[in-house]
Amino acid sequence: LAAIDPFGDTLLLSTLHWPDEIRSTADLDLGDETWEFKPAELAMANQLVAAMTGEFDPSIYRDEYRAALEEVIQAKVDGKETVITEAPQESGKLIDLMAALEASVNAARAARETSPNRPVSVAEAKAAKTKAAKTEAAQSQTTLADATAVEEASGRPARKRKTA
Repeated sequence: LAAIDPFGDTLLLSTLHWPDEIRSTADLDLGDETWEFKPAELAMANQLVAAMTGEFDPSIYRDEYRAALEEVIQAKVDGKETVITEAPQESGKLIDLMAALEASVNAARAARETSPNRPVSVAEAKAAKTKAAKTEAAQSQTTLADATAVEEASGRPARKRKTA
């Protein structure tokens, strides 16, 4: 169990070890907000949870700290000299999560806007469809005129269309 507490301008995660450190949720002011979700959203959430749910198999997890400690202990028992490695220096640079999220969203938005398959409004889609239909009609008129010219040049009579 852990508790997230405000600490200055950040949040502090504290591991809880003792029963007196744990509070009931009834003591918290969580608000009375209710949320409504669309059935598609609930189905997607249930599908995600189902896909990520599985039987707990502790053999897939390994305690690397304990293994390293046991190696050091065994080396000392065997009379070998242990090498102490220095801990990596922490960089003083803190990552602003909101700034990183905003940068990610802006990059995705820019990529979407420059993409040829970007989402368009209904009006833009209709205009593009109308333009494509006009272009296709113009091309078909050109090919029909070319076909008529070829038939006239060959001396064959022009084709007549049947009407309904």
